[in-house]
Amino acid sequence: MTHHRSSWFSGFLRGATAFALVLGMLPAQPALATAGYEATVNKKEVSLTMSEGGWRTVILTYTNTGSKTWKRDAANGYVSLYLLDKKSTPVAGPEWRTSESPAKIADASVAPGKQTTVSFRVYGNKQGTYKETFRLASENTAWMKGSETVVTINVTAPIGSSTPTTVPTPAASSPAPSPVPAAPAAATSGNSAILLLRSARDLTLAGSERKQITLGFKNTGTAAWNSRSLKLADMFPAVTDANTSIKDDSWRSVAEPVREDSVTNPGEIGFLSFWIKAPAKRGTYRASFQLETDGKAVEGGLVELPVTVTSDGVFITDPPIVAPDQATVDPNIIQQSPVYKPEEPIIRVGIFATVDDQMVISAPAAFRVQQDDGTVVCEFTAGESVTVRYDRVNGVYRAIGPRCATQSAAYYQVQRTDDPLAPLTMMDFSRPVSWLPGANDNTFRSILELRRSEKTDDVWVINELPIEMYLRGLAETSDVSPIEYQKALLTGARTYAMYHWTRATKHADEHFHVDAKYDQVYRGYGAEARSPKIVQGVTETRGQVVTFNQELAITPYFSRSDGRTRNWNEVWGGKGYPWLVSVPVPHDIGKTLWGHGVGLSASGALYMASRDGALYRDILKHFYQGTDVMYFY
Repeated sequence: MTHHRSSWFSGFLRGATAFALVLGMLPAQPALATAGYEATVNKKEVSLTMSEGGWRTVILTYTNTGSKTWKRDAANGYVSLYLLDKKSTPVAGPEWRTSESPAKIADASVAPGKQTTVSFRVYGNKQGTYKETFRLASENTAWMKGSETVVTINVTAPIGSSTPTTVPTPAASSPAPSPVPAAPAAATSGNSAILLLRSARDLTLAGSERKQITLGFKNTGTAAWNSRSLKLADMFPAVTDANTSIKDDSWRSVAEPVREDSVTNPGEIGFLSFWIKAPAKRGTYRASFQLETDGKAVEGGLVELPVTVTSDGVFITDPPIVAPDQATVDPNIIQQSPVYKPEEPIIRVGIFATVDDQMVISAPAAFRVQQDDGTVVCEFTAGESVTVRYDRVNGVYRAIGPRCATQSAAYYQVQRTDDPLAPLTMMDFSRPVSWLPGANDNTFRSILELRRSEKTDDVWVINELPIEMYLRGLAETSDVSPIEYQKALLTGARTYAMYHWTRATKHADEHFHVDAKYDQVYRGYGAEARSPKIVQGVTETRGQVVTFNQELAITPYFSRSDGRTRNWNEVWGGKGYPWLVSVPVPHDIGKTLWGHGVGLSASGALYMASRDGALYRDILKHFYQGTDVMYFY
C-alpha cells in the first residue's frame, strides 16, 4: 500500500507541475530531478555595491560533480544560470539571454570533475537593496542542487556622469537569446543609439590574427554627437597578460580602440571602424564595447563580440632576467654592501587572509602540489584546477582535484612544473583593475601557498618568489612615469622589502615578510604584464638598495609633501634616523600634504626626474640624506 500510494503521489506531483507550467504558474525551467546533473559553486554569497546607473560583473566558478557532461550550445540540455523562483529582476541587463537567465556556461563542454565559469552583469537601475538567488540548470532537464549563490546588490545614489548610463530592465517575457543586446525601438533619452550595422556578429580567428570591425550606430536621441568613441567595457575571461588581450597596436589606448571627431545629428548613422588582434592563447573569449559620445556612455550602445581562437599564435615572452655583471654594473655605485648576498633572496608575500580557508589554483601548463621540502603529492595538466583547503575540524590541509585527493598535517604549495617562475591563476579570487575593463589581478608567479597562522588563526594565501619578480608586480606608480623616477621609487621599494626580509619579524606570526596591501601595493603578474617600463626599472637597478654607513636603511615614501618632508621623530617619535630628516621639496610648495611626509615624496621625485633631469641616485640621496646606493646581491 505504501509503495502504491507513493507512486500515485509522485505521478500527481509530475502532473500538477506540468499543469502549472501550462498555466504559467511556474517558470519554464528544468525539472527538479537531478538526473546526473550536480554541481558545486565557489561562492555561496556575493555582495556588491554600485551607484545608480552603474553595473558590476559577477564571475562564478562551477565544478561538475555529477555524471553527465555539460554542454553550452546543444539544442536541448545546454547549461545556463537561472534566477531561482523568479521570472525577472530589477538588476537584469539587456545582454541577459532571457529575463530569468543571465548567461550560459563559458566552455563548450564540461566533463565530470572539470570546472567552468559563468560571467554576467548586474545593473543599478534603481536605488535600493536587492537579493537574488541564482542556480545552475540543464535546460529542460534538471536543476543542479548545490549550485545556489545568493547575490546581494546595494544600489546607492548616483555619483555623477562618469558612471555607465542606466540600462532598462527587460520585460518579464523576453525574446529568444541573441548575440546582439536588444536595442530600444525609439528614442528613450537625449543620448541614445541603436546598432544598425555590424560587419561581424562573432569572430573565428587564429591566434594573433588581426581583423577589422565596423559598427554603425543610429543616433536615436535628441542631441547631436560631436564626437564618438568606443571603449572596452569588459573582457571574459579576464585579461591576465598580453597573450589574453585583444588590443591591437592601432588602438588609441588600452581601453579605447577608436575615436571619431565628426558630427552625427539625430537620425543619422555614425560609423566606427577598428582592428582587434586575437589573443595568442587558443580559447573562447568575449569582449564588450561601449559607445561613448562627447565623453558619456550612450544608452543602447553596448555591443558584445564573441571571439573564438582556433590555434595558438605568437606569444609575448617575459623580459629577460638580467643579473649584474661587469658589463652592467654602474661604476657610480659602491659595488657591494657588507651584507652582500651571492644569490637573490626569496621573499614571502601575504596576498590576503581567506574567508573560506581555501584557494583554487589553475594554470595554462602542467603544475603540481608539493610540500615545503619539494615532495610532489599531486600533478595536473594544463587547464585543470586544484582546491587546497585547511580543514579546521581535523586540523589538516587537503588537496582535491583530478586524480588527487590527499591530506597532510603540513601545508601545501602549488607551483608550475614547466617553469618554476611561471604564473599560476587563483580561480576563486577576484581583484579587478579599475581602469582596464576585464582585467583581473589574480595571477602570481612561482609558488602559491595556503598557510594557517597558529597565532591569529587566519588562513593566508602566500606568494613565495624571488624579490625581483615581486618588484615587477608592484603597483606603486604608473608605467608612464619617467624611467629615472621609476628607478628611484623601485630602489626604495626594494630597500623597504629587504629591510623586512632581513629582520623577518613584522609578519612572523603569519609566516610571511610583507603583505600585498599595506606594506607595498603588490598585484602580481597582471601588473607586471601591463608595465614594461616598471620591469625595465627593476632590471636596470637589480640588487641595488639604499644604505647609510654601509648598512641597510629603512626607506619610507609617500604621495606628496607641502614643500618639505618631515623628520622621522616629528611624525613617529623616538630617536629617529639621521637620513630621515626634513628636506625642501620646491616642486611641492603650495600643495597639500598627502601622506605621512617622511622620506621620499613621490610628487617631488617625479618633478625632479621630469623637469630637472635628475638621475635616480640623486633623487634618492636628496630624500635620504647621507645615503649611498649599493648592491645587496
